This record gives sequence, structure tokens and C-alpha cells, in this order.
Amino acid sequence: MKEGKRVKKLVAWFNGLSKMWKVVVIIGAVFVVIIALTTGEDEGEQTKTKKDSNKVVKTASRPKLSTKDLALIKADLAEFEARELSSEKILKDTIKEESWSGLDFANDNINQMIGTMKRYQQEILNIDAIKRSSEASADTQVFKKVFKEWSDFKIERIQVTIDLLNGKKDSEVAFKKSYPNQIIFKKVRTNKLQTALNNLKVGYELLDSQK
Repeated sequence: MKEGKRVKKLVAWFNGLSKMWKVVVIIGAVFVVIIALTTGEDEGEQTKTKKDSNKVVKTASRPKLSTKDLALIKADLAEFEARELSSEKILKDTIKEESWSGLDFANDNINQMIGTMKRYQQEILNIDAIKRSSEASADTQVFKKVFKEWSDFKIERIQVTIDLLNGKKDSEVAFKKSYPNQIIFKKVRTNKLQTALNNLKVGYELLDSQK
């Protein structure tokens, strides 16, 4: 009811204006409408852009461990194991046959293998997806911790063995303090490492499913 009276008053006021003022009022009203529409479109576009931007940032912050990355890790682990077995075989053959004349060759060969194993260790830990693990999941941190402990043990065990062949007893004492339940040449169970690797894969799959 009140709205109707207001409209009637507004019409009466407009009719009472001169022709020139009527034109001014109409032009002003058109400008107001144009400005209102333009502002609304800009705000809508800004909101959309902001949402899209947030979506891109959110997506980019989720690292993805690809099938290729996992295959690389598994291949390097296999190579790591193969080199350890090869170095152990050389040492066992040297001890068994007492072929001390070949000890220099064994030293060089095994030290080279240890260097290669350390390089593989760093390559695995430095894979892009793992480097960004702080943004991913706790499973990645578990994998890195378990893998480093596992590979450090293998490298140290081979080093201690070659030291023993060269008459260095201190290495064995230090080794036994660090690993009281392990002996030279005893295989380390890799179940824990495989579990960590599987958890890592599941963690990234969960992240991908949330995109």
C-alpha cells in the first residue's frame, strides 16, 4: 500500500518537471543502471577468478607420486639389493678360499659398490614427489625414515665386513653397538620397507582421489 503511494508521488513529481529536467532524470537513471550492472559483473568475475585461483593453488599443493616414480623406486631398490648380494658373495668367496692375493681387487670392487649404493640411496630420497612430502602425508615420512635406516644398515654392514678383512676390529665393535641383534652377512627382513612403500602409494592415491 505504502509502495503504491510512493510510486504515485514519484510519477506526479516527474510529471511536474520541465521537459529538460525530465531528460536529465532519464539519462541519470540510465547511468545508474549501467553502473550497477557493470559492478555486479566485475564482482562476479572477481569471485570466479578467486575461486579458480584457489582451486589451482589447492591442486598444485598436492604432489602426485606417479606410477613411473614408484617403478623407479622399486627398480632402484632391486638394484640396491643386487649390489649388496654381489659384494657379499665376493667377501664370502675371499674368506672361504683365503684368496688374499685378490683382496686388493675385492677392496676396490666393494668400495665402488658402496659408493654406488650411497648414490642410489640419495637418488631414491630425492625423487621430486618425495621431496615435496611435507605437503603430502605422514606415510611418505615413514617411508623415508624406514628406507634410510634400512639402506644405512646395509652400507655399514658391508663396510664393516671389508674392514674386518683388513684387520680393523674397531668397526665391528661400533657395528655391534649400533645393531646388537645383527651379525655380519645376516639378511635384513625387508617386510617393513615394503609396507612403508605400500603405505606411501596408498597415501598418494588418497590425495589424488580428493582432487
